[in-house]
Amino acid sequence: MEGGRIAAAAKRLAHVCLPHFDVEEKFAFPALALLPELMQGMVRPDMARVLPLISAFSAKHKALNGQHQSIQPAIDALLAASHSEKNREVAEFAHSMRVHERIEDEVIYPTLVMIGMYLRERLAT
Repeated sequence: MEGGRIAAAAKRLAHVCLPHFDVEEKFAFPALALLPELMQGMVRPDMARVLPLISAFSAKHKALNGQHQSIQPAIDALLAASHSEKNREVAEFAHSMRVHERIEDEVIYPTLVMIGMYLRERLAT
């Protein structure tokens, strides 16, 4: 673990990210795990179990966007600290976190919504 500005910035980032990751793990990952089967056209009645999770995730999405508003400045602070301390490894990590947040907004959330729509249509629920 680094010390100084990097450690302080990393702790702030962890403080805002860990609760966010918990929500994703609980609500998003079970639905995303169905993608390989859905891609092959396989739909089973038991897949409906993810529909309440997707609905809950969608309801929480506004709060998650608020968390993203807190996460971005924390990522920026870590990136700034890594640059000032010339730590390329931490800078690359911070950049990866920035990309991850963008993927969540542009890919993961829309994919979850589409999984829910697809399952509702195919299972006629």
